[in-house]
Amino acid sequence: MRCIHAFLIIFLFFSGQLNAQSMFGGTTRAVIIGVSEYENEGIDDLRFAHKDAEAFLEFLRSDAGGNVPPENIKFLVNKEAIHTNVELALNWLVKESNKGDKAIFYFSGHGAAENTTWRKAGFLLTYNSNPQLYQSTAFAIDYLKNNIETLSKKDVDVILISDACRAGKAEGSSISGAHEATSILQERFDREIKILSCQPDQVSHEGEMWGDG
Repeated sequence: MRCIHAFLIIFLFFSGQLNAQSMFGGTTRAVIIGVSEYENEGIDDLRFAHKDAEAFLEFLRSDAGGNVPPENIKFLVNKEAIHTNVELALNWLVKESNKGDKAIFYFSGHGAAENTTWRKAGFLLTYNSNPQLYQSTAFAIDYLKNNIETLSKKDVDVILISDACRAGKAEGSSISGAHEATSILQERFDREIKILSCQPDQVSHEGEMWGDG
């Protein structure tokens, strides 16, 4: 974790695109999610995921980030970031985005993959995720991929940012499970930019030594 500073540096490049394209039409919308607290004791809490989300929100509202208006941003942190709210926010992003628009999906929190099926489906863990019931309580990466592809087919420019690490003691939370989730996120579509906190063969960490927490 604590990769937000690298994200902001990279987004200085994207901000030029956001500002320049706004002059010729097109709207930028964003869904920003940061989960440091988890309801289930089987999932380790994080310390800085929600702060990373807050920093990214501030960036998008700044001149460098394109001055994205509040009504074009869905911001969910900790207890607000339950599975239902995340799904509703993504549905809003897909429904409201049109050709030439820009759609940003940012997630900071735990990522994991269940280990009971052959496919080992990947998930982003929401506040109310249950380690034993990922399919119904966590946010499926396959569902996210389907929505990204839908946006791409609508000729919407998509920016996906995932600052996800393994999920502590959760089911399927071994390093290999986190690698499964990252591998799924790496798959590309035509009109998409992805920024991931680590590669499938790497592990993402958080700590005060990066940006003072």
